[in-house]
Amino acid sequence: MSAIRRITCLFSLSLPFSLLLACQGVAQVADSRHAASPAAGTVPASADEGRKTYNVYCIRCHGVNMESAGAVTYDLRLFPADQKDRFMRSVRKGKGGMPPWESVLKDDNLANLWAYVMSAKVKPN
Repeated sequence: MSAIRRITCLFSLSLPFSLLLACQGVAQVADSRHAASPAAGTVPASADEGRKTYNVYCIRCHGVNMESAGAVTYDLRLFPADQKDRFMRSVRKGKGGMPPWESVLKDDNLANLWAYVMSAKVKPN
């Protein structure tokens, strides 16, 4: 096998693994310039804690300030406020390409994350 073919093969095998690590929050936390943060003083403490959790575990896939295109991951700003159980179940157990987080995030983390998601809601068009 040629050196170029070996490198191409190695890259194609390592890319999915790299994406998995990034989505599981193994890579470093985004620096403060990219951290999702609503205006200071406007967010309750639980939502502020949820923002911290989001920046560690969710930002890589769901985007800065939860602004994802929605093509690959769900735009969390549009999550229905009356479906908290669905949100909690999806985060705990995973859904589609999203891994389960129940072994990483505890109940208080999830409650704070929910508060943060609800604090950034936008109205659908």
